Amino acid sequence: MHKKNFVFVMGILLGILLISFISAGCCLNYGVGEYYDVESPQDCPEVEDVVEYTPISCENLNPSLLEPFREGCCIEYDNMICGQYRPQLSCDPYDEDVLMEWDPDPICDGLSPCDEGCCIIDGVGVYGNRMECDNHVEPYGEEKMFDESKNEAECRLVQSNDEWGACDIGGGACEYTSRGNCEGNFHAGIYCSDDSLKPEGIRCTAHGGGKGCWDGDPTSNDVYW
Repeated sequence: MHKKNFVFVMGILLGILLISFISAGCCLNYGVGEYYDVESPQDCPEVEDVVEYTPISCENLNPSLLEPFREGCCIEYDNMICGQYRPQLSCDPYDEDVLMEWDPDPICDGLSPCDEGCCIIDGVGVYGNRMECDNHVEPYGEEKMFDESKNEAECRLVQSNDEWGACDIGGGACEYTSRGNCEGNFHAGIYCSDDSLKPEGIRCTAHGGGKGCWDGDPTSNDVYW
């Protein structure tokens, strides 16, 4: 009797394992660029032409079926973006006018469009990738140089001597002049009367004589006291 019970229980367990083995498979989700093992076809989202179920575990699938899910670098030329760890299928544009390129290196290392550095445009440093630098310059025709040796902090220090702003000379004195002519602490793009300079002891007040144009700054048409 006990022997029969044992055989019966073992038969049930074997049947459960067999059903599980037959039902288990791999869900290929092209919509999100992922694949994963599932216990049954019902565990795969039902989205026509987007999700595919195979009755074989993902590990045992033909590698060619998983190639679209392989992670790499997606270069989006129109958006000037280098996307790291992007599935290959996500880098296939639906619109033929959209220019995208996929590379098997997941961190975009050594790809010229993705090189990061300091884009020096008319003497002013802007940190970004090579695509951003080329895109900024081409429409306007400024002089530029792309320097990969500078990091972001170093790039911010690259400024044009022709830029105008408030020059904190010290002792509460301030002069509106160019960076190249400033012998104190230079604040780009603001006047000496800017409220942000008050904590530094600069108090710039309007003098008598009325308003008038000043030709000291060739880049500005502002009115001064």
